[in-house]
Amino acid sequence: MDLGFAPLFAGGSEAAHAAGETIFTYGSAARQVYLILRGRVRIGRLSPDGRELTLAVIGPGEILGEVALLDGGERTAEAVAQTDVRLIGLTRAQFHAAIAAHPENALRVIAALCQRLREADRLAEEMTFCGVKERLSSLINRLAEKKQDALLAELTHQEIAEMIGTSRESVTRAMAELRKERTQ
Repeated sequence: MDLGFAPLFAGGSEAAHAAGETIFTYGSAARQVYLILRGRVRIGRLSPDGRELTLAVIGPGEILGEVALLDGGERTAEAVAQTDVRLIGLTRAQFHAAIAAHPENALRVIAALCQRLREADRLAEEMTFCGVKERLSSLINRLAEKKQDALLAELTHQEIAEMIGTSRESVTRAMAELRKERTQ
């Protein structure tokens, strides 16, 4: 989802993160909001017992860290570079100044927040009402709609499990069932 955030981040500072590097942690103070220029970032949460839930995987043209920067609260998730990532960051003061100078940027941010809220609602609904196979099918369909089919081939079964709230073993079984259904 590229909503044209480049003008908003024109005065920002660039940063690079290697694959696997943490960009920010859950509960930390928000110092910057970021625009992804290159690479993929996993947004997720860790349960007290160590299980991971991937809330989103985002890429070029998308922003991250806006919620805590806007409301002044702590980070609501962690952000980890899935691949080598290049970002542009704005401090809270820079972000507010850019919005004030070009109010149309506020509508882009609101649209991005609304999209994220819709995705969170969908995730909650799927986790509550759907089985593993249905959640996996939904993920496959969403990636196809976003023209990210190749991403599925790059993900491990563990990463897919973290995206749909299940175990690696359950993903393996569900994939086998889906393959079998498609060949019948």
